[in-house]
Amino acid sequence: MATHNLRLDTSKQLALPIGIDARVGEVGSCVIVAEITNNGEPMSLVGYTARFECCKPDKTVVRDAKCTIAGNKITYTLDKSATAVPGLVNVAYFALLKGSDVIETTANIAIRVMPSAESAGSGVSKDYL
Repeated sequence: MATHNLRLDTSKQLALPIGIDARVGEVGSCVIVAEITNNGEPMSLVGYTARFECCKPDKTVVRDAKCTIAGNKITYTLDKSATAVPGLVNVAYFALLKGSDVIETTANIAIRVMPSAESAGSGVSKDYL
C-alpha cells in the first residue's frame, strides 16, 4: 500500500497538480493523507466533512465521502471506481462540506491510472456517487 502525503491549499495556487500513480483494478493500494491549508496556513476542519471527487478519463464521475478528518488532515483510500479506466485523471480534489453544501475545494491532484494485464481492452466504468 502506498501512502501519499500531500499538502493541498484551498486557494488552488499550485502551478502543477500533484501526481499519484495507480493501476486499473487496485483495491486499497493508494492512501492519500492531505494536509489542508488556506493561503499556506493550516486550515481548521472543525465542523466540516470531506468528499473525494474526480472525473475519470471516460468522463464518468466519482464522489466518495469515505474520508476521515483529523486536525487539518484528510485521509482517503482511493476507491477502485476511481481506477476503473486507464488514463489521466486530471480533475481530482477534496470538497469540504458543511451539511450538504460545498464550502471549499482543494487544489487538483493528478492521478495516472496505468492499465493492468487484465484490463487491456476490458472493464466497465460508471458513475460512483
